[in-house]
Amino acid sequence: MTAGRHPVLDDSAESRRLDPSGMLEAVYGLPDQCREAWEAARAFELPWKEAPRQIVILGMGGSAIAGDYFRALLSLESPVPVFNVRVYDLPSFVDEETLVIASSFSGETEETLSAFEQALATPAKKLALTTGGRLLTTARANGVPAFTFAFHG
Repeated sequence: MTAGRHPVLDDSAESRRLDPSGMLEAVYGLPDQCREAWEAARAFELPWKEAPRQIVILGMGGSAIAGDYFRALLSLESPVPVFNVRVYDLPSFVDEETLVIASSFSGETEETLSAFEQALATPAKKLALTTGGRLLTTARANGVPAFTFAFHG
């Protein structure tokens, strides 16, 4: 084996066998995905101008991990606390100064949908992040801004 080479990764057939879902390519594509998402988010208009006092992110699985990243990044620059919710129920402290972000790749995650339905009954600012599904349908039906995206990886 020569330096800098790995026989399994260099053998495309073996690599496909070991990684049938293409996760390695998705990881390699992450910087481009982040750049694309950043540009799309910068162009996305929110209907409110005032900053929230706190942010609650609803999500499970990979969508919850995205919330963890967001919380970590925001904590470097902002005093606004971020709470990640991975359960069916919305925290009782949600009020008119809270931004509730419902994040579900499929738009079908039952825990996220349950907590989002509860958020609709509050005066909180709300935002949906999804590729579609019931989350998008519910958000649009209730006048909630929805940031939709496509995943190419």
